[in-house]
Amino acid sequence: MDIVVANHISDTVSVMLGDRNGTFATQVTYGVGSSPEWIVIVDVNNDTRLDLIVTCSGVTSVYILCGLGNGSFEAAVTYRMYSNAQSVAVGDLNDDKRLDLILTDNSGTKVIILLQSNTGALATGLTYAPGGGSKLQSMAIFRLNNDTRLDMVVANYGTDDISILFGSDNETFLNRLTIDMESNSQPTSVAIGHFDDDSQLDIAVALSGPRQVGILLGDGRGSFIRQNTYQFPSESRPFVISPGDFNNDGRTEIVVGYDDSDEIDILTVFNSGSFADPQTYLVGINPRVIVLADINNDSYADMMVVNYDSDSVNIFLGFRNGSFQYESTYSVETSPNFAAVGDFNNDDRLDLVVASDDTENLALFLGLGNGSFGFLMTITTDYTSASMAVGDFNNDRNLDILVGSSDGVIVLRGYGNGSFASKAIESDYSPPHYIVVADFNNDTYLDFAVANYDFDNVGIFLNYGNGSFTPQATFSVDTNPFTLAVGH
Repeated sequence: MDIVVANHISDTVSVMLGDRNGTFATQVTYGVGSSPEWIVIVDVNNDTRLDLIVTCSGVTSVYILCGLGNGSFEAAVTYRMYSNAQSVAVGDLNDDKRLDLILTDNSGTKVIILLQSNTGALATGLTYAPGGGSKLQSMAIFRLNNDTRLDMVVANYGTDDISILFGSDNETFLNRLTIDMESNSQPTSVAIGHFDDDSQLDIAVALSGPRQVGILLGDGRGSFIRQNTYQFPSESRPFVISPGDFNNDGRTEIVVGYDDSDEIDILTVFNSGSFADPQTYLVGINPRVIVLADINNDSYADMMVVNYDSDSVNIFLGFRNGSFQYESTYSVETSPNFAAVGDFNNDDRLDLVVASDDTENLALFLGLGNGSFGFLMTITTDYTSASMAVGDFNNDRNLDILVGSSDGVIVLRGYGNGSFASKAIESDYSPPHYIVVADFNNDTYLDFAVANYDFDNVGIFLNYGNGSFTPQATFSVDTNPFTLAVGH
């Protein structure tokens, strides 16, 4: 084992080659830029020899020293950037079998990507920085233009519009479409589904200002047409919407939860983006999250409603005709604000995990497979929670949990028996308001995206395949992003 050291004062890196007896040879030093701080050892140019990547806080450059395979290195090659690098990571971002560099700047506000050319050199950096004023509220991920890349839909509360960020072959989202939802519409949630009969994905948007749900019909090529809006008769404002085909007619219905209300409504499509009168169900006060999943194994979607002000979760079991029956209510800790389902103890039954923004715990209810839940476990995170998502991020066939906390993103690694270990990720933007999970770069590993409400951007974390992630690349949207949807 050898050692490489960054020498902050002398502006050099030292290489000390190890002996079998645990001692090291005299150091050999190589000059780099002012105040080196970060070193990555990796084969940059695909010659099977390890190279050094060095970032320096004193200059706006990154340095690469190519290895000769005998413990020595060529002189450093300098690549200039437009800001000082704070940290560096590597990964093949554009599927060309060459490692690229992802760097964060020392202000914590930019992510810089350097793509490697076929000669081992690095192209000019792509910088992703937050825009001003948008305050993302909601985000969704789907393929909206029928290519092979995932796209993102973001509800921007502060600028009364939604942003569609189209994915590209190099994992960037630079092609953006903004759709105005009218003044004071205040979009808070987005849902993707089939709201007409043309088989193309459409978008539904909860508009809290005018108390409406707006429908945008897609043409499959990335364009959308404003269609009908559904006007709610009550004074309550729609806060969250969740899509699902509850009556098995091939079209998408929407469950709507309201701010400061004790009701939810189910809207059923009946004519090209229009909705019939809603089915109304009584729940707790201020439903914040609606989770849809088959928890009693009858092949029909059931509904779990998280009630922020009554500290409870309502369970409704679904029927083939699209109706629901109240089953039970479970008490949780103060101010529950997020929930997710998954089989966390590998018994082939769906379990329920609930987060709260007033406590530093998650509540885990183990499912019995019949629509009810048994033993309650408490998972300590040490931070309050703003959002949550579930997936197997380290490919061990056990479900893990991502928590958007008051101090960044936390990965709770599942052991497959209902217990978890934890590891924190520094996300530069805290707390993330919303998290979605998807494979953004088609490498079969689950990545995740966050809506950064206070910084008006969306952050993407790419998975290395072992449950660790790249620093986030951020993509500007409009004001106050609230939720997020993803799709093709």
